[in-house]
Amino acid sequence: MKGIAVAAAAGLLIAGLVGPGPTRAQQTEPEKAPKLTLKSVEAQVVTLQTQLATVNTTLSSLHPDDFAVVNSAGALNRGSASAVAASNVVTGGYEVTFNKDVSACAYIATIGDVGTN
Repeated sequence: MKGIAVAAAAGLLIAGLVGPGPTRAQQTEPEKAPKLTLKSVEAQVVTLQTQLATVNTTLSSLHPDDFAVVNSAGALNRGSASAVAASNVVTGGYEVTFNKDVSACAYIATIGDVGTN
């Protein structure tokens, strides 16, 4: 049977539910962590290596090496195989054409010497 126990001491009121709790036999033992074995650790290492290879493949597909070097006249000086053309569209503005969709890519431009490499 549950009830409420109330105790008052020096103006402090303490109340709580009182009732029968589980007996020792009814209490469950906490789960024990499984023991580590060399075989289980090796299996985890293989799983992590596979996951890392998947991440590396995904990252390399998200960041391909597409680039173009354009001279001041707007001509394509050199670039990756996917860079097929370039032009000067306005003073200081250049357009590079790639043979694939790059609309979801980030664009970075740096002013410098076109060089030969």
